[in-house]
Amino acid sequence: MRGLMILVAALSLVAGTANAASFDCKAAKSVRERAICADPELSKADDALARAYNDAQSVAPEIYRTELRNQQRAWLRQLDLTCAGRSKDIADIGLRNCLLSDYTERSETLQKSVRKIGAYTVLQYGKIDTVPDPDNQDTDYWRYATLEVLYPQIAGEDALARRFNAWVRQEFKVDAGISDPGMDVWTSVEVTRASPSFVEVSVSNGFYGHGAAHPNHGSANIVWLPATGGRVKASDIFAAPGWQTKLADLVIAEFSRSHEGEKPWGERADLLKMVAEPQRWRITDKSFALLFDPYELASYAAGDIVVELAWKDIEKLLARDSAILAALRR
Repeated sequence: MRGLMILVAALSLVAGTANAASFDCKAAKSVRERAICADPELSKADDALARAYNDAQSVAPEIYRTELRNQQRAWLRQLDLTCAGRSKDIADIGLRNCLLSDYTERSETLQKSVRKIGAYTVLQYGKIDTVPDPDNQDTDYWRYATLEVLYPQIAGEDALARRFNAWVRQEFKVDAGISDPGMDVWTSVEVTRASPSFVEVSVSNGFYGHGAAHPNHGSANIVWLPATGGRVKASDIFAAPGWQTKLADLVIAEFSRSHEGEKPWGERADLLKMVAEPQRWRITDKSFALLFDPYELASYAAGDIVVELAWKDIEKLLARDSAILAALRR
């Protein structure tokens, strides 16, 4: 009797899994499809991805739906090479983890593919490419080099949308292909704020040379100005003589305070250059923050470091008549 109960339970699990995916598991043929049908958690992730894609298509403007479909197909083709290409064994833990991670990440991307930022509709476009790595065809993990670039485009045909969209495509070289077949490269650009006077984007990028101990990544915060068609300049924000030196001193003091008295890595001359780079600045009504990548102020293990300064501490360094500074602080 106990054996019969176990058998019934096992059959129920298999039947439940077979019906859980977003496709008919009875017709599953590829390694990816069979792995999803055999694993309840992967099946759930597949369902979540299907919902995210359908939700995005339902709210997408007509002009964007074809892009979204082509982007999804390119992602699936890449997935079948980089994840499912690792093993034909659907019980392989590496295959499972790869699929689960990529499905989850793709769902999150699709959830942000159509967004309302201020008065603007922002659409997330993408370029996904895959090429064989000629030096690693006998390995499971580095057989292919991958490229993924996600970038925003503002819907509409007004002057701001046209100029911003052209700037993004040129600035982030979205049409470029894979230049090194032994490296994975990814870039994600997202609009975080948008108004008639500025558009702010958050940039996350990285690369992994096949065989390296770990990937490297970086981040930036870029303010684009419709009035000039380019990035905000340091002179738009700071005006006091010697502001770089004073700003660097404040960064050192705040870093030491928040890191138990440690001093930041590197030479002072390098820090003076870094604090003067507008792509490191995140300006809000609450604070002036500076972004630093791994290795710039501390070890790789410390990750990205954000140093926040109070406005009262830098008020005397600012360009007081700056319209863009006033807009960013609102």
